[in-house]
Amino acid sequence: MDFKIDLLGKTGNPKFNDNHKIDYLNLVKPLEWENGVCKIVCNQCKTIQEISFNYANRLIQVLYILQKPLPKEFKTKEDFKNWYFVLPYCDYCKKNNKIAELEIKKITRPN
Repeated sequence: MDFKIDLLGKTGNPKFNDNHKIDYLNLVKPLEWENGVCKIVCNQCKTIQEISFNYANRLIQVLYILQKPLPKEFKTKEDFKNWYFVLPYCDYCKKNNKIAELEIKKITRPN
């Protein structure tokens, strides 16, 4: 028997089916971080995090490199209001490295 497993148990990345939805109330909640301009959502575990203006601009640059159409210009902090990024993975998941699945979406009410 493995002492570590006996003591701590087994851990792993969370697995979710397609029915696992984004927490809309958390997504529309006002930003708490003073440097936050918008949020990112992990497409695997649906974790929501606030990101800075610099990080948001880097993600816009990645979308540009991937030749994905941008719904509008994002130049100022205010431009990111009511928008969020969907990342194919987060710091917790990291199993998916398909950065081509990066998206930016407008926050809308769920159906």
